[in-house]
Amino acid sequence: MRIIKYTLKDIQNNKIICTIFFVLNIAMLFLVTSLFHVIDDTMENMHSIKTFETGYDNAYMIVDETTEEDFSKISSDTDLASKEYKQLFAELTKANIDYYTAFGYDIYVNNNGNNVKEQIITEQFINVFKFSIMQGRNFEAADFNTNNGVLPILIGYELQDKYKLGKEYEFEHGGTGDTFRGKVVGILRKSSKYYELNGLSVSLSLDFSYIVPQSTKNMDNLSFSDLDMAETRMVVFGDKNKIQKIFANTSPITVSLISVDNWIDEIMQNQKSALLLIGSVSILFLVFTLFITYIGFSRLFKKQMKEYKIHIFCGARNFHILIRFLSLSCLMLLIGILVVSAFYKSVEYTGKLIIFSICFSAVTSTYPYLVLKREMR
Repeated sequence: MRIIKYTLKDIQNNKIICTIFFVLNIAMLFLVTSLFHVIDDTMENMHSIKTFETGYDNAYMIVDETTEEDFSKISSDTDLASKEYKQLFAELTKANIDYYTAFGYDIYVNNNGNNVKEQIITEQFINVFKFSIMQGRNFEAADFNTNNGVLPILIGYELQDKYKLGKEYEFEHGGTGDTFRGKVVGILRKSSKYYELNGLSVSLSLDFSYIVPQSTKNMDNLSFSDLDMAETRMVVFGDKNKIQKIFANTSPITVSLISVDNWIDEIMQNQKSALLLIGSVSILFLVFTLFITYIGFSRLFKKQMKEYKIHIFCGARNFHILIRFLSLSCLMLLIGILVVSAFYKSVEYTGKLIIFSICFSAVTSTYPYLVLKREMR
């Protein structure tokens, strides 16, 4: 209790310095939290990309090269184009060529201003991107061939308050605007995402998404918009010449195949560059904050040196003065952590921030301790 009393007294007597410390600490904690986010995203993205290196040979991305003029002609007769799209998928299935596709729509904006999305995925997607389930279960093979009129649904972490595990709800399909009945079978862990290879360095969050299974063996339920996105967001596995021949003969749009291997190094380098950038900025700001903190503590220390000497004379030890500075630093950082957690509405990195704050406080508190030892010799 005495430590708390002295800490509050130090803040009251040094309001300007403590205010500067507080603002700097909050800025630093926001930056460190961003660094944690980037590290997690980079590690997960790299893991997703590495999946193709270790488990899938001859993987190709579909790149749409259709001109606006040609696509305008195609979209003028959506019924004919839809038949051609469906014929393409049927030919791929007939030739035993594996592929996955994933696409989606913004459905509505919730009360917090976040876009709630529908995400449609096919069977092979689950084999490539292993979702981490917080509650319930992941999709199973049978889920992609549901005939009872109620589709199994996976829910993003941030939608669990609206959609409860095991309950049935009406969901909207973005491609047609129609509604369908779905049952929530699983809730994804927070910050679940997947890497869209067709877009360089595009990591798609699933926190505000509901995920719908789509069988590649039956595409009849898909609209023209669905089918177009399904093709242009495909990753196909197999013999390149065989795949190219099928697309050339059946696809209504002009596409090319790019080997996933050719993109992996470039994508990985972009991820590492992003990590290096935010890491460098964080380190520079950390050094700046340490420098300002040392200057502030030095002024505070000189201002209260007489009081500290009286404490030592009355039986206190240098260690007790160190605890005062440590408590002051920890208190401001703790308030900063609460501000950051409230801003992100998450405690995902709170543990890491607490460890970081303790280390930072320990480093900044050594300076006045060493100065005091020198003064009391």
